[in-house]
Parts: sequence; C-alpha cells; structure tokens
Amino acid sequence: MAAFGLGSAAALVSFLPTAAMLKVGNHGGGIYNNGFLVPGLGDLFFSANPVHASRIMAFNGYTEIRQSIFYAAWFVFPIIIFTNWKIIRILPVRVVSISIFSVLLFMLTQGPEQLGPIRYSIRFIPYFHIFSIIIFLYFWSHFPVKSLSHNRFKVLLGIVVFTTLLSLQQFPHMPRAIIWSGVILAAASYAFAYKRLTPVLWYSLTLGIAIFARLSGGPANPTTAEWWAYVNNLHADNLSLIPKDYSICLISNPTFSTDSKRFEDVWFGNMGLAHGIAGVNGYSPIGQQALVRNFFPIVHGWTFPNAGQTGLSRDPLTGLTIFDLMRVSTVVAAAGSDAERFASDKSPEWQLIKQTKYASKFTHKLPNQSLPGSLSWPLSGYTVTEPQKATATKEILQFGSIGPDVHDLIFARTYWLGYKATFNGISIPVTPYNGYLISVKLPDNAKSGTLELTFHIPFLKISIFAAFLSMLTTCLLLVWRKIWRFSGEEPVYHIQK
Repeated sequence: MAAFGLGSAAALVSFLPTAAMLKVGNHGGGIYNNGFLVPGLGDLFFSANPVHASRIMAFNGYTEIRQSIFYAAWFVFPIIIFTNWKIIRILPVRVVSISIFSVLLFMLTQGPEQLGPIRYSIRFIPYFHIFSIIIFLYFWSHFPVKSLSHNRFKVLLGIVVFTTLLSLQQFPHMPRAIIWSGVILAAASYAFAYKRLTPVLWYSLTLGIAIFARLSGGPANPTTAEWWAYVNNLHADNLSLIPKDYSICLISNPTFSTDSKRFEDVWFGNMGLAHGIAGVNGYSPIGQQALVRNFFPIVHGWTFPNAGQTGLSRDPLTGLTIFDLMRVSTVVAAAGSDAERFASDKSPEWQLIKQTKYASKFTHKLPNQSLPGSLSWPLSGYTVTEPQKATATKEILQFGSIGPDVHDLIFARTYWLGYKATFNGISIPVTPYNGYLISVKLPDNAKSGTLELTFHIPFLKISIFAAFLSMLTTCLLLVWRKIWRFSGEEPVYHIQK
C-alpha cells in the first residue's frame, strides 16, 4: 500500500492536469482493434542482436521498426540463467501480486487497439517490461547461483550467437555491424559471469551496453516524422508568441490525392509547424469539445465537409463571421469538393490569391486586425494599448477609456480551464464564447484600467509538490532501511514441490 500511495503521488503530475482538461476536452472513445501499433509476441520478448528489426502495423502498413523498448529481454535472459530456480520454495505475496499485475499489462499490450479513451496498446510495453524486470531482479538478488557453471554460460553465449545469426539472416548486407555487436555482447556476458566487478564498473558496463544496443539499432524509425524539417523552421516558429492572424486548411478527405507533393500546399497534423504556418488545425490528442463539434472531427486536424460554411457564418451577437472572431485571415482548401464548396459559399471580400493542382488559397482583410494581442471583439468603444507582446500564457492590455456599451471582450484563444483574468487587480469572470473562444466580462463601472489575462495549467503546482514529496519520502525510506521492517511475519506464497 505504501508503494502504491507513493507511486500514485508521483504520477499526479501527469494525471491531474490532464484530468482537468476533460471537462472541456474531447478524447475519442470506443472499443476496437484493427491491429494498429499492436506489437507481436516476438517483439515483447525481444532478445535478438541489437541490429535487428521488427515488423508492426503502422500508418503505412506493416513497416520496419527498431525500438529500444523491445530490448528489455536482454535484462531478463541473463537473470534467468544466473538464478538458482531449484531452491525457490516460498515467495512474498507482494512478488506474486506484481507478477499478476505484469501478466495483466502483458495482456493489454495485445489490444484492443483502443479501449475507451486509452489509445494504442503499444504504450503498455514499457510498463510490462519494467514490472517483469523487477520480478526477475528479485529472484536474482534472493536466489543467485553460488557459482556459475560452464553450462549456464554456454546457454547465455548460445543466445548471443543464435540471435546474431538471425540478424545476419535478416540483414546480410550489414555483417560488420552485426558481428561486432555480437562480439561486444559476448564479451559483456563473460564479464558479468566470471569477473568480480565493483559496483561502479557493474553499473557503468550495464549503462554502456544499454546505450550501445540502442545506438547500434539505428538512429530513427521509418514511421517517425522527419524531425529535421522542424529544425529548419525554428527561426519562423515561436509557439509562445501570439500571431496577429491565423490560417486554416479545409481538408475533409486527406486522400483526395496520392501524390506526396500535395503536402506542399495542404497540411494537417503537425505539418503546419514544419511549414512555419500559424494554423488552427493540427494534431491534438485531447481536442477541445466545441472545436471538435464544429470543425475538427479527429485528432489529426482534418475538417468537416461543412467547416468552411461554419467559419463563414455570422455570429448573431458580434455581427462578425466565426473566422473573423478566430482571426482567420487565410483559408487553404484542398482541391476538389473542399475548394469548390468554399469558393461557392465565400463572400466577395475573400480573394483567391493562389491556385495549384492540390489546393486553392483564399485571403481577406480582418475587421479586427488593428486590435492588439489576441483581442478580437468589440471593434470600437474604447482605447487600448499593448505594453508587451502577448504570449500563450500572458496578455496585458491597458484601456485608456471604456465606453458604456462595452461589457464583454472576446479573445481569439481556445478556451481551456486554467484561464484567469484581473482588471485593476480584481478578479473578473472568464467564460467560453461559442464553446471555444475566450470571453472576459468587465466590471460594470469600468472606465479605464489594466486587464491581465493569464493561463496556468490546473493543479500543476500541487501535483509537482506531491511528486517531489513522494520522491523525497522514497529516498528517505531507502536510506533508513529500518523503516522497511515489518512488525510480524511477511505473508508468503508456498510453492509445492
């Protein structure tokens, strides 16, 4: 129970902020399994030469993948060989419990592909391996062999030789790398088996072999995005600063063309970052409910067929279009039905500035483009300046005068829990507008003053404190071993002879 409590406290930093998003968030549910990113059993018990690839169903079908999470068996197999299994007669209940939990995690690695909001069973692999390694380390530390026989070492060496031959069979054009990997692993196995290493050498050798195995496995997977594309655009991308206007890509069918060159004109997912585009549609594992209902049905940022009509519709309160309130000045519509629909629905102020084989690009002048920061409405009735550039987490506006008809302000920001606003130091309400924009209500007697809009991740400070307290307590328990002593006998599970 103590371990469960400490572990739960340490995990709060990843759980509480995410849980706070669920009130306005949208994370696809359902139970189904198409085999996507479901690892094979051979990968879960992977023990081959590091220069070895697996196969897994990914975005482009079955593809080669090399993941460090598949190398956990290299810790398990030596432990199996260095443990004296014949003398094991009793096991603490906690070891049995961890074993059962490890089996459950193993089952989760095999699907379903999506279970409610939990997506992709491949994510359970590290946890299954961690618990498995903990169990085998317990056996090794409590039931080690007194002296390693030559037969046991031959078994370990045989595993190295056999898996090296498997890798040579898979990659006959890479004999040098594979053979050298096998030699280094064999030498490390010999050092572990017969040399009395100091703890420093033991840990250094273990860490060195782990790093070597990962590096020799290859720098990246084919299913990983071309990360250098982002580096080339870092000078153009600053996700902290708020842009003056945005673009949106209307793409309801991403397979409208099979030519990869189409992505030079259209985008979804994280492609906008690679192009240096301030786009409103991108990859979002937890979508905003109202945006999902109106524009983006799936996490990759594809749009509804009528997303353009929704953006062009007039808001009854402000008189502006939804795109104007979102400060969307540019629309890129994928060739075909998306481009045809937007061209027929748009007003004359939207001008076609570029047309290619894959997309049509439209732009218009925003009625609120002169407003500072992310302020979107009202357009008049006050004087305002921006003392500093608005960022993703903070925006300050100084109002010189506020007319009697100005009560609410609308900002072109996505509404999430965690936004707070003050006017002259006094807290004022922050509410969603249309479900996805930020609305701030000014005090009734507001004439002039300073508005400060900030965003703080909910429960972040308290969860960080809980994680710190958990780690501190764990360290103290490890230092003062007397605290671990049980009053009475520890429950055990007897193994029948």
